[in-house]
Amino acid sequence: MVRIHPILASAIGSILLLISCSDQNDIQTDTIYENEPVEAIFGEQQISLTSEDYKALTIEALHVLRVQKPLLHEELQRKWFIRYYIQNHEYNESYSNEEIFQRAQERAEYENAWKEYAFEEYSISVNEDAVASQASYNLEVYQQNIPPSIIGMSEGLDLSIDEFMKGFDRDYVTRTVIWKELMPTLFEKHLAKSSERLDGVYLSQKYDQEVLEYLDQRES
Repeated sequence: MVRIHPILASAIGSILLLISCSDQNDIQTDTIYENEPVEAIFGEQQISLTSEDYKALTIEALHVLRVQKPLLHEELQRKWFIRYYIQNHEYNESYSNEEIFQRAQERAEYENAWKEYAFEEYSISVNEDAVASQASYNLEVYQQNIPPSIIGMSEGLDLSIDEFMKGFDRDYVTRTVIWKELMPTLFEKHLAKSSERLDGVYLSQKYDQEVLEYLDQRES
């Protein structure tokens, strides 16, 4: 089992930003429940990329996977390698391909633990109908203004926009669905413990800490 590197753990804590991409009618209007976690894996953008740039980088990432990791078939690790490979160029980072592989492996382990812990600690599991509904909603939202990253990555992967958002990005959708169930529970849990504003960012940070502790305990 891969141990989450301290730098990655810190990065995860800082980049799990919460932005709203789902129907606000599904969430209480009280500001306590204002947002869902849609992963923002990138920091401050250094380079403005076109859809063609994203397509080229996606194809490059797939080529690196075929040449350097031909036996890597774990889907989530492959997804995170592609995402981190693009991030490496988009933000002028200097990770080697091997370091990106390591980051992808660690991130996949973390994401799996994020979901496992939700089930083990809070009895929250994935509802396939809810995932499909959320994916369809996300697709509808983006349909009028599809970001260059989605256009380029889907073309690089030889997927339609629908296939990309419902297939390649399914892990993001699943996380959103789980978070909808988690957030009220976490709010109740931390209500009496904190005088801080219990918004989505705060609750996400607290849950992130729980997951990292869960990983540490699992490895000990």
